[in-house]
Amino acid sequence: MASELKKTFIERIAPYAMDQQIKYGIPASVIIAQAINESTYGTSELSKRGNNYFGVKALGNYQGLTCTNGISSEQYRAYRNPGESIEDHSKILLSNRYQKYLTPGTLDANQWIYALQQGGYAENPKKAQAIAREINDYNLLQYDFKASSIAKSWNIDIGYLRNNKVLSPMQQSYQSSLREGSPVQNRTGIPLKMLEGHWGLPINCKGLSVSSLFGEPRKGHIHQGLDITTNHKNIPVFATEDNGKIVAVKPNNGNAGNMIVVEYNRSNDIRFRTTYMHLSSMNVKVGDTVQAGQQIGVSGNSGHSSGPHLHFEVQSYDNNKNAWIKYDPLYYLGEMSFRGNLNDPLLKGGQDVIAAYKGKFQWDQDLRINVPDSYLANMRFPSYTRSNDPRNWLAYMTDQNGEETGGIIATMVKHAASLYMNVLDIEAEEKALAMQEKKAHTETKEEQKVNEVRREREGVKPELLAQEASLRFSSEESLSNNIQQQNTQRLS
Repeated sequence: MASELKKTFIERIAPYAMDQQIKYGIPASVIIAQAINESTYGTSELSKRGNNYFGVKALGNYQGLTCTNGISSEQYRAYRNPGESIEDHSKILLSNRYQKYLTPGTLDANQWIYALQQGGYAENPKKAQAIAREINDYNLLQYDFKASSIAKSWNIDIGYLRNNKVLSPMQQSYQSSLREGSPVQNRTGIPLKMLEGHWGLPINCKGLSVSSLFGEPRKGHIHQGLDITTNHKNIPVFATEDNGKIVAVKPNNGNAGNMIVVEYNRSNDIRFRTTYMHLSSMNVKVGDTVQAGQQIGVSGNSGHSSGPHLHFEVQSYDNNKNAWIKYDPLYYLGEMSFRGNLNDPLLKGGQDVIAAYKGKFQWDQDLRINVPDSYLANMRFPSYTRSNDPRNWLAYMTDQNGEETGGIIATMVKHAASLYMNVLDIEAEEKALAMQEKKAHTETKEEQKVNEVRREREGVKPELLAQEASLRFSSEESLSNNIQQQNTQRLS
C-alpha cells in the first residue's frame, strides 16, 4: 500500500515538474525528489492544508494565502493547486543563491543537488543524499528525458522563459496551451505540422511487447533505448520515414552487436537518427537511401544480449547546441503512429504504450494554412482509387479501416469532399448560366432579323410598288421589241 501511495504521488506531480523543466530548465527529477522528501509523498500537513510540498514559509512581503503545519502558529504559504506550489518553488531555485553553483543551462541532477546543498536548501548532507536516493530508487530521471522529448516535439528550447525576453510563436503557443495549474498531460496535445511522406514503425509490433523502457536505471548507466522482445524469433526491421540515409552499418559492434543507424532530415529542418542493435543480419550499406517500410535488416541476439530482441534508440539534433540529443523512442513511435494513422499495438504490462504516446499529439491549429500544396496530391489514395474525387478516397479508407477512418485524415478527406462538391456545384451553375446567356443571345439575333424584315415590309407602299412594277414591265417590253426588230432587219 505504501509503495502504491508513493507511485500515485509521483504520477500526480510529475507532469507539473516536467512543465517546470521545459519553462525554467530545472530538472524534473530534482523537483519531484524534493517534493517527496519535503512532503513525505504528499502526506504532510502542509501538503494537505495548503498544497505546500516544499515547506515554504510566508515571510517578508508575501501577500498570498497562508496555512499552518498543525503544530505551531507559524505561517506557511498555501496554494490553490499543486501547480502553484511547484511554480513558486521554481522561482526560489532560480535565485542567485543556488544558480551561482551551477553550469548555465545544465540539466545534470547531481549538479543541482550540489547547488541546493551549497546554497543552504539541503545544507545537511543527509538531505542531499536523500534527494539523490529518491531520484535513483524511483527512476525519476525518466521524467527529465520525457520533458526534453516534449520540448523537442514542440520545437522549443528548455528554459525558454529564462532565456528569452520575447517569446517565439511556438513558445507562445506552448505557454497559452497551459491552463491555470494544468500540467503537460492535460493539454490538448503536442502540435505537429503536416509533412509530406510516409511513416512506419521499426518492426511489426503485432504480438510483441516491451521488456525495457528508455531511461530505466541499469548497473552504472541509464538505459538509452527501447527493448522490444521478438518472442524468440528473428524478424524483419524497417525504416520509419522516407528518404532516410544509412549513416552507419557496424558488424559485431561490441555490446551493441550488429548495428544500423539511419538519419532522417525532414522538410521542416528537424533531424532524427534511429539506431537498431543486436541484429542477426543487415541488408543495407552506408550511403543507401531508404523509404518508410523498407526492410533494412533482421532482429537478433548479437552482441551483449539476453535473448532475441530489438534495441531501438532515437536521437534528435539540437541546432542550438549543434549536437545529437537522446530522445525517448516512445515519443518518436507515437509520432510515427499519429502521422501514419497506424494502429499496431505494442504492449507493456498489458497496455498499448504506442497508443498512449500517439494520444499525446495533435495537428497544429494552423494546419489549414500550413498544409503543403502538394500534400494531398502526393498521398497514395489516387493511385489506389484511380480517382481524384475525395469521395472515392473516403470510401477507400472506410473499406480499409471500417467505421474508424483515421481521425484527422478522414476529417480532411471529408472536408475535401465537401469542397469538391461545392466546386462541382459552382461549375454546374456557371455552365447553366453560360448556356442561358448563349441562348438568350441567339434568340436576340433571330429577333433582330425578324424585326428587320418586318420593318422593310412595313416601309413598302402598295401604289409605289405597282407603279414600279408597271414601269419595269414597260421597259422590258420596249427592250424586247427593239431586239426583235433588229433581228428581223439582220435576216432581211
